[in-house]
Amino acid sequence: MRKGIRSMQGKSSRMRFVRAARVLIGASALALFAACSSEPLTAPAAGAPSKTLLSGLLGGVTGVVTNVTGLLRTTAVVAPISRSQTFDRTGGQLNIPELGFSLTVPTDAIPGTTLTITVTAIAGKIVAYNFEPHGTQFRKPLTFTQALSGTNWLTKLLRPQLSGGYFQNESQLDDQNGSALINESFRALINNNAVSFDIGHFSGYMVSSG
Repeated sequence: MRKGIRSMQGKSSRMRFVRAARVLIGASALALFAACSSEPLTAPAAGAPSKTLLSGLLGGVTGVVTNVTGLLRTTAVVAPISRSQTFDRTGGQLNIPELGFSLTVPTDAIPGTTLTITVTAIAGKIVAYNFEPHGTQFRKPLTFTQALSGTNWLTKLLRPQLSGGYFQNESQLDDQNGSALINESFRALINNNAVSFDIGHFSGYMVSSG
């Protein structure tokens, strides 16, 4: 009889221990959940890789200096060639026909009532141009178009994808090696043996083949 009582007392002690342990574990889990829930949710920092990827998916990658291979002319530009034209809110087009270049300005794109734009083909073999006034920001994108006749793109058996590139200074162009350092790149479209891409501000732009 005494043995049975001691056995029952042992079982009761074990049950109380198990219940206490369960209460302790439950309280700890609840405290951990509360601590985790109180941590603030933070957005990715500006300039994170996901932002760069998103920019690429939308058509442009900015803020990264990249080495690219330039689209080359079969005959080098011996000296800079410039054309100027004054635009009003109706827009229009500036052409350098001897180089197969055109700049299309849409309606209501310029920042004021009138703007005189100067485009200069940079001397050398790389298809590159300077656009002035430097620093001009446009209300709508302008379209850069370059004919591919007279370039090495037509001579390649496997024609590479072409892109637009923005450079801040002519010193970023290496005409001897046919390469350049660009600050922004843009997806380009090829249609009727011409390549085109949109630009939203001024300085220097080129066409790259890699």
